[in-house]
Amino acid sequence: MKIRNFQWDKSDYIRFPLVAVALVTLLFLIPGCGKRGLKGLVSCSGVVTLDGAPVEGANILFATKGSGAKSASASAITDAEGKFQLMTVESGDGAFPGEYRVSVMKTNSTYQGIPLREWQEKNKDPKTGQPSKEYNKDKVKIEYIVPEKYSDVMKSGLEYTIPTSGAPEIKLELTSK
Repeated sequence: MKIRNFQWDKSDYIRFPLVAVALVTLLFLIPGCGKRGLKGLVSCSGVVTLDGAPVEGANILFATKGSGAKSASASAITDAEGKFQLMTVESGDGAFPGEYRVSVMKTNSTYQGIPLREWQEKNKDPKTGQPSKEYNKDKVKIEYIVPEKYSDVMKSGLEYTIPTSGAPEIKLELTSK
């Protein structure tokens, strides 16, 4: 068995908190696998704008402020009109009622002027599948399309309470200032 060395790049540091929250969410729901574990979810949808313009392809995270059996984070990705529908386990299944801290993140990562994922695909070591030895994570440029302050649920200043009736019109109106 061959063990590969794992190398982090700057985009992994951004994605890691989202993945960690998703895994913790699944741990809350595993004891209630199947439809029984989804009781209590309510429909939640909305729109994200930045300076009044819709934001396409933004990652939305609603991180619960509570704890317990009916407490799990929800997420979504915005469409071309900035619209999203929250999911907890399955696409569009909604979120549990309660209080949430919210983050909105959209970045563009490049390496030597080429989109990072594209460069990584073209420059894999054929034997290991890892980025080539030329790769230097310090040369990754991350551009925040949505201001960086909104990417951290603890610092974004965004909070939302989802009522037991659901939230059909969540408006996340962000500013670049």
